[in-house]
Amino acid sequence: MILDMERPLFGLVVTLNYDRRLYVTVLPSIILFNALFFGTTFIVGIINALQLVKLPSGMSQVALIVAGFFVAQSFVKKHQRAPNRGETWTFALGALASSTVLSILIFAVLTVYSPELWSDIQRLVARFGSFSITILALVVSLIYLALLYFVFGPCARWMHASAQTRVR
Repeated sequence: MILDMERPLFGLVVTLNYDRRLYVTVLPSIILFNALFFGTTFIVGIINALQLVKLPSGMSQVALIVAGFFVAQSFVKKHQRAPNRGETWTFALGALASSTVLSILIFAVLTVYSPELWSDIQRLVARFGSFSITILALVVSLIYLALLYFVFGPCARWMHASAQTRVR
């Protein structure tokens, strides 16, 4: 059953489509994504902390793509189809939102155990301003959203088409 609700949001009318089946199919993928994303990020963090390899600062995108590809492949194998547009957007937005919330929680725990981290953040905000940092965070979030949509959308469709041609 699809339930349409209209909610005013800052003077705009936003239509929310709720389809329970959509969330039942995509929620396990979001949970798997977060486990893989944070596992990959943790491994990269250990490699970086031990200075085994000099890693660039953009390694979180690599963790995001690796986790996204694995989850897309898992979805295609499990459901024997590529995700539809609704599932793609639900996955991309859900994975971004849940990983952001988990990142904030992990950051909060880290700042409790590492006061130097909190003082570094305060210096960063003092130097660049909270508005600039907020804009930067939004830009990074949009890049992550685009990557997640690409991996769970076009890449998953390519994986499904590739699997179909191998079966024939």
